[in-house]
Amino acid sequence: MRYLVIFFIVILTLALLFLLTNGYVVFEYNKDKKLDNLIISIFSFGQILKYKYEIPLIDFKNFGIKSLLVAKRGKSEKTSRKEKKFLSIREFIRRYKYFKESNSVNLVMLQYLWNRSRLKELRLNVVIGTDDAALTGLIGGMVWSIIGILDSYLSNKFISYKKHINVKTNFSNKEFKVDFYCIFAIRFVHIIRVGIGHLYNHIKKKFKSKSKRSMGGDFSG
Repeated sequence: MRYLVIFFIVILTLALLFLLTNGYVVFEYNKDKKLDNLIISIFSFGQILKYKYEIPLIDFKNFGIKSLLVAKRGKSEKTSRKEKKFLSIREFIRRYKYFKESNSVNLVMLQYLWNRSRLKELRLNVVIGTDDAALTGLIGGMVWSIIGILDSYLSNKFISYKKHINVKTNFSNKEFKVDFYCIFAIRFVHIIRVGIGHLYNHIKKKFKSKSKRSMGGDFSG
């Protein structure tokens, strides 16, 4: 009996530690003459559990974005799949409208996760240069204004985090570089709660759809 009690205490302790453990989400974006790459990483437990998505933005022609999705997993970052994608501007707008209008529950869930996440670090370096010095100064000022608004919002929402923001203007050469990195932490207990809520809403939606089809069949019969 004593060993059984100890076993349950150990299991409950491990479960509690798991629920209170942080998961991390990292967003990286690098842009220069040769590189245009977006990276999203999700990991925990010292990167033992890790999923990494590399999305090189190959082309912006034909009114859309052509990219190559490379999914990796594990600490060794072993490639699990590669997939070419093309997302037109029209399709992007359609998906946004559909998500906004018909997925209010999902928006609430995303808002829940956002409110319980913690920004750990933000790093942004931008270099801007055009052939015109006046235009370079104007664009540099606009970029600083936009970054200032976002920085003010993040500073008010998150108490403290590592931050490095720098915008440089190149008045002699045409240049555009972006080096962006940010990492968020969120406890598994919140992720699990959203997962359970999403599963419940999915089952509820399917049940309602099945009930409507059944009622329609009854009336038509």
